[in-house]
Amino acid sequence: MRNRAPKTTSPTPEEQIATLRAQLESLARDNEALAADNARLAAESASASAALAEMAAKVDGLEARMARLVEQIKLANMRYFGSKSERVVPDQLSLFNDMESAATEPPAEPDGGREPRPRRRGGKRRIDTTKLERVVVDHVIEEPECPYCGSPMSEMKVEVTEVVRLVPAHLVVEEHRRRVYKCGPCCSANAAGGDAKSQIVRAPMPALSPIPGSFAHASLIAGVINSKYANSMPLYRIEEEFRSLDADISRQDMANWVMNVHARWLSKVHARMREKLLEGRYINADETEVQVLKEPGREPQKKSYMWLFRSGPHDRPNCIFEYHPTRSGKVARAFLAGWSGYCRTADCSF
Repeated sequence: MRNRAPKTTSPTPEEQIATLRAQLESLARDNEALAADNARLAAESASASAALAEMAAKVDGLEARMARLVEQIKLANMRYFGSKSERVVPDQLSLFNDMESAATEPPAEPDGGREPRPRRRGGKRRIDTTKLERVVVDHVIEEPECPYCGSPMSEMKVEVTEVVRLVPAHLVVEEHRRRVYKCGPCCSANAAGGDAKSQIVRAPMPALSPIPGSFAHASLIAGVINSKYANSMPLYRIEEEFRSLDADISRQDMANWVMNVHARWLSKVHARMREKLLEGRYINADETEVQVLKEPGREPQKKSYMWLFRSGPHDRPNCIFEYHPTRSGKVARAFLAGWSGYCRTADCSF
C-alpha cells in the first residue's frame, strides 16, 4: 500500500490575526527603541557640538595669547639685543607702575570716617631742609580778643609747619644796557679847530657768554650739559623741555654750544687735570664697555670702551675719562707716556 503524507491544517484567521498583532507590537517596541536611540544620539551630537565650539574658542584664545607672547618676545629681543640709543631697565616692566614699586609705605586704610591720627613727634626727618631757600609766612590775628570774656590776648607760642614747595624752572632774559658817553663842548670845539676828535666812552661790561656772539648764558649751557650727561637726557627731550618754557632752542644750537665750549674751555680743564694726575705717584686705571651708535667705520654692535684714570687714595680726587674703540694696552701707554710710578688695574697686560 502506498503511504500518504499527513494532512497540514492552515492556521485559522484568529491565529493569523494574533500573529500579526504580535509582530506589530514587536515592531512598535523596535520603533520606540529606535526613537530613544535617535534622541540619545541627537543629545550626544548637541553635546559634542557644544564641546567642539568650546574647544574652538579655547584654541582661538590660546592662539591669540601665543601671538601676544611672540610679539612681546620680539619686542624684548629688540630692546635688549637691537641697536638702540636708550637702555631699558630690566626690572622696568611698565612706565606706569613706578609709583607702586617705589612706594615704601602702604596706603592708609579707611578709618570709618574718623580723623587721622596725628603723626608721632620726633624721629628722623625725611629730608634735610636746612640748605633749601626758606620763605616765612606768618599767620597772625590782628588785636586778638578772648572769645569768652573779650579781653586782649597775648602771644603764647608759635607753631611751625614746614612744607616743601616746587618752583617750576623758568628762563630769564637779562637785558644789558650799556651806556655810551661822549665829551661835551670842549672836545667839540677842539674838533672844529682840527686839533682833536670828540671822545666817546662806553661803560665797562663783562663777557656775557662763554661763546662770543652767542645769546647763551653760562648757566644755560651748564644746564644743557647737566641734562645731557648727568641726567642722560637726549637732545630732543631737552628741546621739548625748552619748548614747554616758550623758548624755541633747537638741538643743533645745543650741540654747537657743547662742542664750542669744549674746544674753548673744557679741553683746557681736561689738559690741566691730566697734568695734575701725572704728577702723582699712584694711578688707578680701568675700562668699561659702552655702545656707540652711528660711529664712522664701526658697526653699532661692536664693543667700545670708556677708560678711567683716577688719582691714588692719598691724593686729591681726580678722575679723567677717555673714549677709545679698543681696550689695548696702547691706550694706557699713550696716556701715561713719560710718567713714572705705580699703576693699579685689573689687567696688567700693558
